[in-house]
Amino acid sequence: MKRGILFLVIAFIYTTAISQPYIDIANANYTISPNGNIKGNGAKTYSLVYSNAGINIPIKLKKRGGVFLVSPFLEQWQTSFPQNTLADDQYSSLALPLTYIRPLGHQWGFVSSIIPRLNYESFTAKNIFQLGGAMLVTRQVSPSLTLKAGLFYNNEFFGNFFVPLAGIDWTINQRNKLFGVLPNSITYEHKASNRFYCGAVFHAITNSYRIPNDGFTRIDDNRVGFFADAYFAKSIVLSLESGYSILRRMELAQKNVPKINMGLKDNYYCKLTLAFRIRLDGAAKQ
Repeated sequence: MKRGILFLVIAFIYTTAISQPYIDIANANYTISPNGNIKGNGAKTYSLVYSNAGINIPIKLKKRGGVFLVSPFLEQWQTSFPQNTLADDQYSSLALPLTYIRPLGHQWGFVSSIIPRLNYESFTAKNIFQLGGAMLVTRQVSPSLTLKAGLFYNNEFFGNFFVPLAGIDWTINQRNKLFGVLPNSITYEHKASNRFYCGAVFHAITNSYRIPNDGFTRIDDNRVGFFADAYFAKSIVLSLESGYSILRRMELAQKNVPKINMGLKDNYYCKLTLAFRIRLDGAAKQ
């Protein structure tokens, strides 16, 4: 009972500052984009596989107030070029985002995070460390609408990467919600029933990974898709998403050598996610 009450307290604080309708305590996903074409080479193809697993550990801060969120995750890209297997590779990332979430009165909130990570082709390579972070200020305009603004930074291997952030959490009505922070992601969610949700989503990914000779590979993958979430138990959700990429790009760079653009054309993708999810707007019923 005490643990359940603690979760409700944490969820309340988290909702006040973020207003997102759920938090995944643990999740794993697998995304595949097979048989894509390469620009200027009609007979050549590529495939991308992206996998990610992570957990979120919320900790209530009694003295300072607010919530401290620890969110370690592991992600991996696998690239395949059937007509040029020498270009096949695997890129990995180990990250430990640390986030502080604090309501400032009834209408304002503040979110800050620091994101240390290791991005590499080979874990034994040198200079694989990156450090980034983000700050967000939230404003509850009404009980159903929260707006956000802030800044994201990461010291990517291609240079300092600054991105202004703008977000929204809008409860349109009891069955429809719009939430997210652009340009990272935004989601429209429709509640079809207590155990089934569906909607549309946009994701944007920009990452760089260290390769030999102090070079790097940069991957940009923007996705627009539709999803369906099925709750098989109170907090166990299986999600299926499918859609298409926009302005997908993969570049290889090394010192004193011109960048190589792999010429990836946009392609469809399918994503499968399994998560232990706590809904902050009312848990899905069994």
